[in-house]
Amino acid sequence: MKKIIWIMWWWELSSKIDLKNAYELWKFSALNNFVTLTWWRNVWVMNEALKWAKENWWITVWILPNDNKNSCSKYLDIPIFTNMRSWRNYINALSSDVLIICWIELWTSSEISLWLKAWKKVILVWLYNEANIFYKKFWKNNVFIADNSNEAIKILKEIF
Repeated sequence: MKKIIWIMWWWELSSKIDLKNAYELWKFSALNNFVTLTWWRNVWVMNEALKWAKENWWITVWILPNDNKNSCSKYLDIPIFTNMRSWRNYINALSSDVLIICWIELWTSSEISLWLKAWKKVILVWLYNEANIFYKKFWKNNVFIADNSNEAIKILKEIF
């Protein structure tokens, strides 16, 4: 059975370094036959992830929080419209094997907690030191900290 990895990059102000890290993580996931989840939106790094996936012949699937077809990326093959808003994140938490989080703010922090409550592995990439300390303190065996995509890939190899 394939492993599902959610690579989460939410922030709209992604830098060239963010894009490079994201690309390397998606590339690693593809080459190792993982199923990679990302956001459905037609903006920011998530659209680039879906574009890259589509260009490399992946089928893209996402569980959406609403029913707004206009917000979907043109690279998304199978949108699953739930109208569950944030509740759909728990479905993602239960169905994913590991979460790679590359940005921390209000929404992503709630999603990290859902993953950890489901006893899933979380790799924090390039987050604030305070966030790393907080999550590592409470879930030390399931939280892994990386400074870049290369370190995250090394951790993924150790986990799987």
